[in-house]
Amino acid sequence: MLGLFAHLENLSQRRELSLHSVLKQINAGRGRSIAKARPATDAGAERVSYRDVGRQIVRAARAQVRGLQDRLEKVQSLVLINDWRVAERLWSELVPECKTPLFEMSFLEELWGLNPDQFEAGGWSLTRQWHEFVLIQAEFEILLGRRRSLLDFSDALERDLGHWLARFADLLEKLDEASTA
Repeated sequence: MLGLFAHLENLSQRRELSLHSVLKQINAGRGRSIAKARPATDAGAERVSYRDVGRQIVRAARAQVRGLQDRLEKVQSLVLINDWRVAERLWSELVPECKTPLFEMSFLEELWGLNPDQFEAGGWSLTRQWHEFVLIQAEFEILLGRRRSLLDFSDALERDLGHWLARFADLLEKLDEASTA
């Protein structure tokens, strides 16, 4: 859990506007606090099961991975027409966004008792996804350190990160299908 909180904190620091500043801007226009604007919750409010929460997490992760796949195509092109400084910045922005759906999947262990080693799609488990991403991250740090060819860097994005995202999408699809059964 500490790793997840550290990751979320890191993501929030990367955003231009924090939630707090956005809420301040909203409240300044309204002249009242968010707490006053929210209706009180009833004790009889609709309950959400752990299964439903888990399904929402899986669907959110699937949407994030699809977004990453689209973004990866753009990043590959941008790397080719820019310099190493831009390539490094683009990579550093991709890393936390790739980790987010991985962290979300760790909630399924708690919600559903899902063993990340046992759930597989195409021979890839959630644990193997984590390990593979760590290796990909190390590979790109080496490529960035060497700074030999932006074409090789772009090809590696497609080959390694692109295939990793495709396997992750397959795994999440299978997990989503299993959760509805």
